[in-house]
Amino acid sequence: MSQNVNTYFPKSDKTFPPSKEHEFLESDVRSLDPESWSRVKTLFQRRFGDVVFRRVAKVDSKAKAYHVVHSPAGKRTISDREARSLDWEEFFRTTTTEVRGPYSFVTSQENALPAHDVFRGEAIYGSSEGRSELDPVTLRLVPAKGPAPRVSLRVSPEQDDPFSLVMGTVARKGGRLVFTRWTVASFQMIWMVLLCLHSEDEVPFAKGQYKSPETSRAYWLSGNRGCSNEFRRVWISEKHSGTPLSPEEAQKHFKIPITGADTYCHIWAMWVLMVRYGELPSPANIPTIVPPPVPNDPVKRAAHYSVKPIKFWDLPFASLEGTKVKLDRFLASHLGLKWVWTATRLPVHRKSLRPELSNFVEPTAEEALEVPGTRVLVPSRPSSPVLSQTLEGLSQDSDDEVDDGALAVASRSPSPDAAVAFAWADREEEEMDFEKPVEAGGLWKSMSVSLVSLLSSLSG
Repeated sequence: MSQNVNTYFPKSDKTFPPSKEHEFLESDVRSLDPESWSRVKTLFQRRFGDVVFRRVAKVDSKAKAYHVVHSPAGKRTISDREARSLDWEEFFRTTTTEVRGPYSFVTSQENALPAHDVFRGEAIYGSSEGRSELDPVTLRLVPAKGPAPRVSLRVSPEQDDPFSLVMGTVARKGGRLVFTRWTVASFQMIWMVLLCLHSEDEVPFAKGQYKSPETSRAYWLSGNRGCSNEFRRVWISEKHSGTPLSPEEAQKHFKIPITGADTYCHIWAMWVLMVRYGELPSPANIPTIVPPPVPNDPVKRAAHYSVKPIKFWDLPFASLEGTKVKLDRFLASHLGLKWVWTATRLPVHRKSLRPELSNFVEPTAEEALEVPGTRVLVPSRPSSPVLSQTLEGLSQDSDDEVDDGALAVASRSPSPDAAVAFAWADREEEEMDFEKPVEAGGLWKSMSVSLVSLLSSLSG
């Protein structure tokens, strides 16, 4: 484990041999010089060395909670009755929960796999006063309004309410652990933190299983591992392929971004590329997609979607000397990063979809906002370098200290009445195979009860 790092993964010797489905293509990429690469690694270590990921076990509030359903056409508040009519998959995919007033929560005592942390065995407390969003420019947790967390309901980290995963900085106060600042986190954020904090080590793609060092890069920089906002990816790829989604197709693919920074597809992939691989974004290293196989079943085949790749790095725009530039260019200028074009052998999956870039013109900052569901953060401070119409509230304040008084956790413990079913990591099978699909049947029955309990406890 790296020095002064709270989040890690257990080491194993089980490594998969290089896949026969991979090949190496020689491409020109923008490689950071050693000093710049070291600077980026140090920055990431300072920002994320003390973060912890956990699943939420209980939520408590005396204030009224309400549910908001999101769609490509907009968003609207729904009644508890309407929320209960949604199946759990649609509820997780399209709704957020808001609370009109203060709330507090407590996490599971166990790890939020695949991440492990040094505080296992202790619950962590948090409150709405510490609610933040991750600034993708400065990598700081910036106080900002956002959806409330919800209780973990399932038995697999990849099959859970996405708003049950939180990440934050932890301190010990009054004999217990508390989040000083925290945010709801996406699964891509876990991978980003593990890949960047442990940039010299191979990170497991499943419990105790590793890709070969020769081809792991192709795995991590493809699909939805380092890339967020699947709906935005589909919308953009279809539009730039000349087949824009119809309203019905957009509704079918729609899924809300978990965090403000998840609005754009490639923010986390960009940081992995910079910190772990020492490169800046360029046409040759745009994250790829390996299309899933076409099902043999006629019904499933009819519903099969043929994915398409994005033709550019989807990043927010920032203001640099009065000019709108992509986030990578802003960071290179702001951090004084030096780079050179280097011929590099990049591993790629033979079936990966690589975009045709000839005669392609990247969208402008204004066009990047046209995707339905683009989320804008609530402003926290006016010093953001990122354009307000893309990601509001992102601050470049460098070394502001956390005011413990202002971010104090609510004194009362979460009420037992707010407990919902169980948090998956609290069960004895903590070291489970987190890649194994969750079966329906009995679990679905308990999920239905859990979801109703969740809605009741938050709206009471």
